[in-house]
Amino acid sequence: MKKIIFSIIFLSAISCFAQESEQNKSAQFSVASDLASRYIWRGKALSTTPCVQPSINFTSGNFSVQNWNSYSFGKEGLQEVDLYLSYTLGSFKLSLNDYFMPGEDSTTKREYFNLQKGKTKHVIELYGEFNGPENFPVKLAAGTFVYGDDLDANNSSLYSSYCEVGFTFRKNEVSIYPYIGFTPFKGYYHTETGIVNAGLTVSKSVQVTDKYNVPVSVSFITNPAEGNVFVLLTASIF
Repeated sequence: MKKIIFSIIFLSAISCFAQESEQNKSAQFSVASDLASRYIWRGKALSTTPCVQPSINFTSGNFSVQNWNSYSFGKEGLQEVDLYLSYTLGSFKLSLNDYFMPGEDSTTKREYFNLQKGKTKHVIELYGEFNGPENFPVKLAAGTFVYGDDLDANNSSLYSSYCEVGFTFRKNEVSIYPYIGFTPFKGYYHTETGIVNAGLTVSKSVQVTDKYNVPVSVSFITNPAEGNVFVLLTASIF
Protein backbone atom coordinates (compact mmCIF):
# COMPACT_ATOMS: atom_id res chain seq x y z
CA MET A 1 0.00 0.00 0.00
CA LYS A 2 2.88 2.40 0.80
CA LYS A 3 4.35 1.78 -2.65
CA ILE A 4 0.94 2.36 -4.27
CA ILE A 5 0.48 5.74 -2.53
CA PHE A 6 3.99 6.86 -3.45
CA SER A 7 3.51 5.69 -7.08
CA ILE A 8 0.26 7.68 -7.43
CA ILE A 9 2.01 10.88 -6.32
CA PHE A 10 5.01 10.18 -8.57
CA LEU A 11 2.83 9.52 -11.62
CA SER A 12 0.91 12.74 -10.91
CA ALA A 13 4.22 14.58 -11.08
CA ILE A 14 5.05 13.03 -14.45
CA SER A 15 1.59 13.99 -15.72
CA CYS A 16 2.09 17.60 -14.63
CA PHE A 17 5.41 18.03 -16.36
CA ALA A 18 4.34 16.17 -19.50
CA GLN A 19 1.39 18.45 -20.28
CA GLU A 20 1.84 21.67 -22.24
CA SER A 21 0.40 24.97 -21.06
CA GLU A 22 0.86 28.69 -21.51
CA GLN A 23 2.65 30.18 -18.54
CA ASN A 24 2.70 33.62 -17.03
CA LYS A 25 6.43 34.31 -16.67
CA SER A 26 6.10 37.29 -14.34
CA ALA A 27 7.31 36.72 -10.79
CA GLN A 28 5.47 38.16 -7.83
CA PHE A 29 5.54 38.22 -4.03
CA SER A 30 2.50 38.28 -1.78
CA VAL A 31 1.75 38.07 1.93
CA ALA A 32 -1.32 36.80 3.74
CA SER A 33 -2.48 36.02 7.24
CA ASP A 34 -5.32 34.15 8.91
CA LEU A 35 -6.66 34.19 12.44
CA ALA A 36 -7.85 30.79 13.63
CA SER A 37 -9.70 29.82 16.81
CA ARG A 38 -7.13 27.02 17.14
CA TYR A 39 -4.90 24.94 14.88
CA ILE A 40 -6.43 21.70 13.59
CA TRP A 41 -4.52 19.81 10.87
CA ARG A 42 -5.78 16.64 9.20
CA GLY A 43 -7.93 15.76 12.17
CA LYS A 44 -5.26 16.46 14.80
CA ALA A 45 -5.32 19.32 17.32
CA LEU A 46 -1.92 21.05 17.15
CA SER A 47 -2.82 23.94 19.46
CA THR A 48 -5.28 24.56 22.27
CA THR A 49 -5.52 28.35 21.86
CA PRO A 50 -6.19 30.84 19.01
CA CYS A 51 -3.47 31.25 16.38
CA VAL A 52 -2.18 33.75 13.87
CA GLN A 53 -1.10 32.05 10.64
CA PRO A 54 0.93 34.36 8.37
CA SER A 55 2.52 33.36 5.07
CA ILE A 56 4.96 34.73 2.49
CA ASN A 57 4.45 33.60 -1.09
CA PHE A 58 6.60 33.81 -4.21
CA THR A 59 5.20 32.73 -7.59
CA SER A 60 6.90 32.54 -10.97
CA GLY A 61 5.05 30.86 -13.81
CA ASN A 62 3.80 27.51 -12.57
CA PHE A 63 6.25 27.39 -9.67
CA SER A 64 5.67 28.75 -6.19
CA VAL A 65 7.56 28.89 -2.90
CA GLN A 66 5.68 29.53 0.33
CA ASN A 67 6.62 30.05 3.93
CA TRP A 68 3.57 29.25 6.11
CA ASN A 69 3.53 29.58 9.89
CA SER A 70 1.28 29.06 12.87
CA TYR A 71 1.88 30.79 16.21
CA SER A 72 -0.62 30.51 19.04
CA PHE A 73 -1.50 33.30 21.44
CA GLY A 74 -1.26 30.90 24.35
CA LYS A 75 1.83 29.27 25.81
CA GLU A 76 2.29 26.23 23.59
CA GLY A 77 5.36 24.01 23.73
CA LEU A 78 5.62 23.87 19.93
CA GLN A 79 4.70 26.29 17.15
CA GLU A 80 5.12 25.70 13.38
CA VAL A 81 7.27 27.02 10.53
CA ASP A 82 6.80 25.38 7.11
CA LEU A 83 8.27 25.70 3.63
CA TYR A 84 6.46 24.53 0.48
CA LEU A 85 7.87 24.17 -3.03
CA SER A 86 5.06 23.62 -5.54
CA TYR A 87 4.48 23.15 -9.25
CA THR A 88 0.95 23.64 -10.62
CA LEU A 89 -0.25 22.72 -14.07
CA GLY A 90 -3.94 22.96 -14.82
CA SER A 91 -5.81 20.97 -12.20
CA PHE A 92 -2.70 19.24 -10.85
CA LYS A 93 -0.31 20.38 -8.14
CA LEU A 94 2.79 18.64 -6.85
CA SER A 95 4.50 19.88 -3.68
CA LEU A 96 7.53 19.13 -1.57
CA ASN A 97 6.61 20.25 1.93
CA ASP A 98 8.94 20.83 4.87
CA TYR A 99 7.20 20.84 8.27
CA PHE A 100 9.10 22.06 11.34
CA MET A 101 7.85 22.80 14.85
CA PRO A 102 10.32 24.93 16.81
CA GLY A 103 10.32 24.63 20.57
CA GLU A 104 9.22 27.67 22.56
CA ASP A 105 10.69 26.70 25.94
CA SER A 106 13.91 25.20 27.29
CA THR A 107 12.58 21.65 27.30
CA THR A 108 11.56 21.54 23.63
CA LYS A 109 14.36 23.42 21.85
CA ARG A 110 15.00 22.03 18.37
CA GLU A 111 17.80 22.77 15.90
CA TYR A 112 16.37 24.11 12.66
CA PHE A 113 19.53 23.46 10.64
CA ASN A 114 19.99 19.88 11.83
CA LEU A 115 19.01 17.73 8.84
CA GLN A 116 20.86 14.59 9.95
CA LYS A 117 18.93 11.38 9.43
CA GLY A 118 17.54 10.04 12.69
CA LYS A 119 18.10 13.34 14.52
CA THR A 120 16.38 16.02 12.47
CA LYS A 121 13.02 17.38 13.64
CA HIS A 122 12.02 18.36 10.10
CA VAL A 123 9.47 16.21 8.29
CA ILE A 124 9.56 16.22 4.47
CA GLU A 125 6.38 15.31 2.61
CA LEU A 126 5.75 14.57 -1.06
CA TYR A 127 2.22 15.78 -1.75
CA GLY A 128 0.03 15.59 -4.83
CA GLU A 129 -3.34 17.26 -5.40
CA PHE A 130 -6.00 17.35 -8.12
CA ASN A 131 -8.63 20.11 -8.10
CA GLY A 132 -11.35 19.58 -10.66
CA PRO A 133 -12.81 22.27 -12.94
CA GLU A 134 -15.76 24.45 -11.99
CA ASN A 135 -18.25 22.02 -13.52
CA PHE A 136 -16.78 19.14 -11.48
CA PRO A 137 -15.04 20.65 -8.41
CA VAL A 138 -13.76 17.45 -6.83
CA LYS A 139 -10.54 17.41 -4.81
CA LEU A 140 -8.25 14.38 -4.63
CA ALA A 141 -5.10 14.62 -2.51
CA ALA A 142 -2.43 12.32 -1.14
CA GLY A 143 0.74 12.96 0.83
CA THR A 144 3.54 10.76 2.19
CA PHE A 145 6.31 11.66 4.65
CA VAL A 146 9.47 10.64 2.83
CA TYR A 147 12.19 11.86 5.22
CA GLY A 148 12.75 13.21 8.70
CA ASP A 149 11.11 12.86 12.09
CA ASP A 150 8.63 10.15 11.13
CA LEU A 151 10.26 7.07 12.65
CA ASP A 152 9.26 3.90 14.45
CA ALA A 153 10.90 2.48 17.56
CA ASN A 154 13.71 1.04 15.42
CA ASN A 155 14.45 4.41 13.76
CA SER A 156 12.99 3.20 10.48
CA SER A 157 10.82 5.52 8.37
CA LEU A 158 7.08 5.00 8.79
CA TYR A 159 6.18 6.73 5.49
CA SER A 160 3.03 8.03 7.18
CA SER A 161 0.45 8.83 4.51
CA TYR A 162 -2.76 10.81 4.27
CA CYS A 163 -5.40 10.79 1.52
CA GLU A 164 -8.39 13.11 1.13
CA VAL A 165 -11.44 13.25 -1.11
CA GLY A 166 -13.75 16.27 -1.13
CA PHE A 167 -16.21 18.16 -3.29
CA THR A 168 -16.95 21.89 -3.33
CA PHE A 169 -20.35 23.29 -4.21
CA ARG A 170 -21.80 26.77 -3.89
CA LYS A 171 -25.13 28.06 -2.67
CA ASN A 172 -25.60 31.77 -3.38
CA GLU A 173 -22.40 33.33 -1.96
CA VAL A 174 -21.54 30.43 0.34
CA SER A 175 -18.96 27.75 -0.47
CA ILE A 176 -19.54 24.32 1.07
CA TYR A 177 -16.82 21.66 1.17
CA PRO A 178 -17.62 18.21 2.60
CA TYR A 179 -14.60 15.90 2.76
CA ILE A 180 -13.18 12.69 4.16
CA GLY A 181 -9.54 11.96 4.91
CA PHE A 182 -7.94 8.65 5.86
CA THR A 183 -4.59 7.04 6.53
CA PRO A 184 -3.96 3.74 4.72
CA PHE A 185 -1.67 2.21 7.35
CA LYS A 186 -0.06 2.72 10.78
CA GLY A 187 1.91 5.94 11.20
CA TYR A 188 1.73 9.50 12.48
CA TYR A 189 -2.02 9.85 11.93
CA HIS A 190 -3.17 6.68 13.68
CA THR A 191 -2.05 3.29 14.93
CA GLU A 192 -3.77 1.50 12.04
CA THR A 193 -5.77 2.11 8.86
CA GLY A 194 -8.62 4.50 9.57
CA ILE A 195 -10.63 7.62 8.82
CA VAL A 196 -8.84 10.43 10.66
CA ASN A 197 -10.41 13.60 9.24
CA ALA A 198 -14.00 13.93 8.09
CA GLY A 199 -16.16 17.00 8.14
CA LEU A 200 -17.58 20.06 6.49
CA THR A 201 -16.19 23.54 5.84
CA VAL A 202 -18.54 26.44 5.06
CA SER A 203 -16.99 29.67 3.74
CA LYS A 204 -18.16 33.11 2.68
CA SER A 205 -16.84 36.64 2.35
CA VAL A 206 -18.16 39.05 4.98
CA GLN A 207 -18.33 42.72 3.98
CA VAL A 208 -16.84 44.85 6.77
CA THR A 209 -16.68 48.20 4.97
CA ASP A 210 -17.40 49.39 1.44
CA LYS A 211 -13.89 48.40 0.37
CA TYR A 212 -12.92 45.65 2.80
CA ASN A 213 -14.22 42.08 2.83
CA VAL A 214 -13.09 39.35 5.21
CA PRO A 215 -13.23 35.72 4.02
CA VAL A 216 -14.53 33.63 6.92
CA SER A 217 -14.90 29.88 7.27
CA VAL A 218 -16.37 27.57 9.88
CA SER A 219 -15.35 23.92 9.94
CA PHE A 220 -16.98 20.99 11.69
CA ILE A 221 -14.20 18.40 12.01
CA THR A 222 -14.31 14.84 13.29
CA ASN A 223 -11.59 12.25 13.75
CA PRO A 224 -13.49 8.93 13.89
CA ALA A 225 -10.32 6.90 14.44
CA GLU A 226 -9.57 8.77 17.68
CA GLY A 227 -13.15 9.71 18.62
CA ASN A 228 -12.50 13.48 18.52
CA VAL A 229 -14.61 16.38 17.29
CA PHE A 230 -13.69 20.06 16.75
CA VAL A 231 -15.29 23.28 15.53
CA LEU A 232 -12.86 25.72 13.88
CA LEU A 233 -13.36 29.38 12.98
CA THR A 234 -10.91 31.01 10.55
CA ALA A 235 -10.81 34.58 9.22
CA SER A 236 -8.43 35.85 6.52
CA ILE A 237 -7.38 39.30 7.70
CA PHE A 238 -5.29 40.07 4.58
